[in-house]
Amino acid sequence: MTQQIDRTIGYLLEATERHSLTEHLNVIITSNHGMTTVKKKPKVTEILLTNYISFRDLVKFDIVDYGSFGMLLPKPGQEEAVYQVLKNAHLHLNVYKREEFPEHFHFAKHEQVLPIVMYADSGYNISGFLTGCSMASKAVGPVPLDSKLYFSKGDHGFDNVYMDMKIIFRAFGPDLKKNHLAEPFDSIHIYPLMCKLLGVTPVPHNGSLAVTQEMLIDAYDQQPGADMQRASALQNTAIGLGIVAGVLVVLFVAGVTFTAFGWKRRPLQLLDPPPPPPPPPTSASTSGWHRLLNPGSLPKPRLPGPERRLAPPQAPPRLRALPRAASRRSPAPPVSRATQRPLPAMAPEESAEAAPLLRSFERRFLAARALRSFPWQSLEEKLRDSSGSELLLDILQKNPTDWVACEQQEFMSHSSGGCEVQDQAHGRLKAESLQQPTLCSSSQTVKHPLCVKHPPSMKYAWSFLTELIRKHEAIHTEPLDELYEALAEILTAEEPTRCHRSYLLPSGDSVTLSESTAIISHGTTGLVTWNAALYLAEWAMENPAGFAHRTVLELGSGAGLTGLAICKMCRPRAYVFSDCHSHVLEQLQGNVLLNGLSLEPNVTALAQHPGHDTADAESPRVTVARVDWDAVTAPQLAAFQPDIVIAADVLYCPETVLSLVGVLQKLSACQKDQRAPDAYVAFTIRNPETCQLFTTELGRAGIPWEEVPRHDQKLFPYEEHSEMAILKLML
Repeated sequence: MTQQIDRTIGYLLEATERHSLTEHLNVIITSNHGMTTVKKKPKVTEILLTNYISFRDLVKFDIVDYGSFGMLLPKPGQEEAVYQVLKNAHLHLNVYKREEFPEHFHFAKHEQVLPIVMYADSGYNISGFLTGCSMASKAVGPVPLDSKLYFSKGDHGFDNVYMDMKIIFRAFGPDLKKNHLAEPFDSIHIYPLMCKLLGVTPVPHNGSLAVTQEMLIDAYDQQPGADMQRASALQNTAIGLGIVAGVLVVLFVAGVTFTAFGWKRRPLQLLDPPPPPPPPPTSASTSGWHRLLNPGSLPKPRLPGPERRLAPPQAPPRLRALPRAASRRSPAPPVSRATQRPLPAMAPEESAEAAPLLRSFERRFLAARALRSFPWQSLEEKLRDSSGSELLLDILQKNPTDWVACEQQEFMSHSSGGCEVQDQAHGRLKAESLQQPTLCSSSQTVKHPLCVKHPPSMKYAWSFLTELIRKHEAIHTEPLDELYEALAEILTAEEPTRCHRSYLLPSGDSVTLSESTAIISHGTTGLVTWNAALYLAEWAMENPAGFAHRTVLELGSGAGLTGLAICKMCRPRAYVFSDCHSHVLEQLQGNVLLNGLSLEPNVTALAQHPGHDTADAESPRVTVARVDWDAVTAPQLAAFQPDIVIAADVLYCPETVLSLVGVLQKLSACQKDQRAPDAYVAFTIRNPETCQLFTTELGRAGIPWEEVPRHDQKLFPYEEHSEMAILKLML
């Protein structure tokens, strides 16, 4: 990591000098936090919360793994009990209610901060679990002192009054004093300094420009006599502009005189035909960053020679439109900015060999999967086997000349029956059309059209590009400018409160979801997509006949991935998304519209829609309904007239298990055509005890069940280590 940082800063300084920007660019090099040592002393420096509270009984959600900091969301009515138990639990544990958290942290006023906030004294770690144990370990009570605990040897996030928690700060540039040593300050004061250097108005913030003002050369603005200095500077500027204007006037008059004299001395000549238009710029040369940093790369105007005199005014020649085919040009190969030499494109056999790797990067990046799940080792092996950076360019941006086999063929071999699969509009994609290779754009990540239209989290894109740079520079010594320019675009973009994930479907369509950037937001976990939703969607697309021309009710739809995939691939007659949280319902409606589906206003309109029984409808009728599992009645559920009921990743605590079984009992009374609806529940096996509780409660309710065989086809990228299952319930 230190070597990577050193190479990156070295490249920045070298490029700044190479492009003559030293006198025009202010550079700030800093860190986002400090770091201190955590000594390895079990039973002493480790604060294990399970020794003091039962997470199962008191806590609904927690952000406590290991480290210096943690937050808890107590169950309703348990906030005071949790606070009273923990506030004096350990000498080196500091526990606060959110509204009482110390002001100097500049932290607790954000809406996403949980009600109970805690931090450890410097050198201590807070732990919420044991190594190798599941979340269920948080319910076991006191832990033996000889148990194996996990903690880091270094950490951050302690009280920012400690010097170890201070940031590093190095800066240089035309507006900054040289060899100036500043007093230590917090990172919140960097933002107003940057706004001052950039000349922009800052948004409300916690920092102060007064802390860093002394670093600036123009600090005389606050000193006596500043007005006189500014007036003198303006006077000198005006004089300089006057001199320049005078010189330009003299040159203009001389040029006109010379031109008129030349016309009298030589006969008039017609202009040569205009040169053909230059080819369209390559993807590597259109960057505004490159044009700004390297003005010499811009085309220079052609100066008129002795034989190219100005012609007298006359009627302009008639312009002829070129034939459409003649205006098409084959795309130029990508260009390396560092060398200004075209990079050779990958050979066809190399492109075909790299296609699975490229598709894996594309699918995982679009879905914003964890970086650790990317095939980095395979990428490193291919980079070592090649002398160029073509593979990285293909990962970063589109190269439309590449032929890759679309995933339709792979999906075809796994789909039920092997004769046809569903497409977006009419539900049938003939097998013959899947037997031939299809011309598709090669893998893209940051530059993918879906990312441009619906961008992922800026932090995620930054982390991805940083990892690409690290992999590249570990093997190739010459930096790849395209990576740094893409990173620069990310760094200058504003991080929104919402981001997007896109999942590619075998039909060539996609499902795009707008999600919260926080795992828990507005007090609910329904604003993000969980793994079991992907698993259930895959199974449904492999078994479209079970959903075709039927009405589907989904319980706990969350962000809506499963339902949107079924609507686009399985041709249901109608689909009801449901949840109970207002923010989740609002997001569901937005995601349905984002993916081109229409919304019915309510269940009544859904049932009375013209063509309710028409099997050839191109798209299902969709509605979003509020369903509180504890409050909904059997008649209200019967109004949906469901043929099939599904739920994904709703078994995350005992309370939801009991509520789910209760609503399933009510659904069993919803007889339609002399039979109750089928039901399928998909879940991730995080805690075997919770899964056992679910099957036990099903038995008590008299609901038989059977496990659905696992499917091997993985259309979506999800965490490989997650163990998931689907149960079919006979209501």
